[in-house]
Amino acid sequence: MPEQQLEEKTYPIQWKWILIGAAVGVILLALLVPIVNATFVNKTVPLLMGTVVFLLTGIIVGYKSPGVTIREAALAGLIAILLADVLMFWIFDIPLSPLHGITFVVIAYLLALIGGWVGEVIQGTKGAAPSKHGIQWQWIAVGLAIGFILNYFSVFLLFIFFRFGEVGIVLSFALSFLIMGLIVGYKSPGVTILESALAGIGLIILEYFLITIGLGGGAFPAQYLMIGLAGSFVLGLLGGWLGELMQETAGTKG
Repeated sequence: MPEQQLEEKTYPIQWKWILIGAAVGVILLALLVPIVNATFVNKTVPLLMGTVVFLLTGIIVGYKSPGVTIREAALAGLIAILLADVLMFWIFDIPLSPLHGITFVVIAYLLALIGGWVGEVIQGTKGAAPSKHGIQWQWIAVGLAIGFILNYFSVFLLFIFFRFGEVGIVLSFALSFLIMGLIVGYKSPGVTILESALAGIGLIILEYFLITIGLGGGAFPAQYLMIGLAGSFVLGLLGGWLGELMQETAGTKG
């Protein structure tokens, strides 16, 4: 084990994946943020979409690259946000204070770093071996990250393309929890049905604070929050169960 840890610490930087990740991040920012910004009046929405982009960039680098590339994912996010800051300030003449610029850089770096770790866990190069007893906390974290991305894609991006009403928003939001659970159940070793459900609850709590504070939606009635918590638990549980069935059918059970 010490030799393995030393090998990971001295593993050479894979510049190829830094450049690939930076390109992915810039492309996603250029594609997603402008259309979100043009559609929604609340300017917090494009900022949240930006967080999704950097998290997703890190996951892509961590999952698709060989070996452990968490730092490569973080550096890719750093390069992408620096390029984005340059484009906003010098090319498109968008006002950007030094404080905001530095804040964006730090957040992008950290989100890409987290995304890289999530990608490595999904790939199987990070995380503890599954046990028959106890909760696999790393897969709850993976579910939170994946669910966060799916939540915003399902609500904001699908709304842009389909312009559905409140029922459509609720259904697409609910579907994101089901898909999150399915991914966790399918990709994780061992049985992670409960982990999928707990990730769903964590997502509702996270989204509650983001909506009430970040998006200015105000406090929700307690009964709505309880419905959201119960619904996310059930949908995550169902998704995790379906993922486990798919994993067993495919013969990849760890």
